[in-house]
Amino acid sequence: MLFRSGKKRGRKLRHLEVKAGIGYTGKEARYKAGRKKSCKLSQKIVYVDIRAKRNEFLDRFSCLSEKIFGTSLAKKSYFGGDGDTWIREGKKEYFGNSEYLLCPFHLFRNLRRPLPGKKKIHNKLKKLFENNEVNKVLSRLKRMIKLIHSRKLKKKLMEFYTYVNNNRQGIEASMRIRMDKKIESAGAIEPNIDKTIAHRFKGRGMSWSEDGAQALLKIRQTIINN
Repeated sequence: MLFRSGKKRGRKLRHLEVKAGIGYTGKEARYKAGRKKSCKLSQKIVYVDIRAKRNEFLDRFSCLSEKIFGTSLAKKSYFGGDGDTWIREGKKEYFGNSEYLLCPFHLFRNLRRPLPGKKKIHNKLKKLFENNEVNKVLSRLKRMIKLIHSRKLKKKLMEFYTYVNNNRQGIEASMRIRMDKKIESAGAIEPNIDKTIAHRFKGRGMSWSEDGAQALLKIRQTIINN
């Protein structure tokens, strides 16, 4: 997630990469009584950072997860991400016992980008993903890349093809557990990231210094973790 940093006259706008990790053990009813079926994440923890390097962030988040959940001793654990290379590689080093899941929100958002407005194609490919037919998706993308003449669209499709191919294992695992009602998918992460960070930071006209953003992130993290 990127936030806008303070803008100085004569200088380009700078962005800060905010790294956020959310851990939880499942879902539970939000209310003890009543007919509402609203749920919340059980034993949720949040860790956010701007200054830490990517491997430092994963190291710290893995230590926090181990302390709270004992992830190395868990019979089964899952590590969800948006598909970036550093997250996939970091999972191997810091969450080696976990199964990698590609977040469905990011998969379907990235699906819409290469062919804007092509709802029929989006729906067909989405159905193939949901049926866990990644091979067919890759085959169709290959044919589309050959047929399209626009360099811009061809480049976008090739990027999405690479994204799907690199995250194939995470897609297959994510779609598989979506069918298992006992297991929560990685889709719960994105709305919580949005609630934790984006709602507070992305107001119209807002800009943040690195120190200011880091300070507010720590306050949000402290409140959410009680």
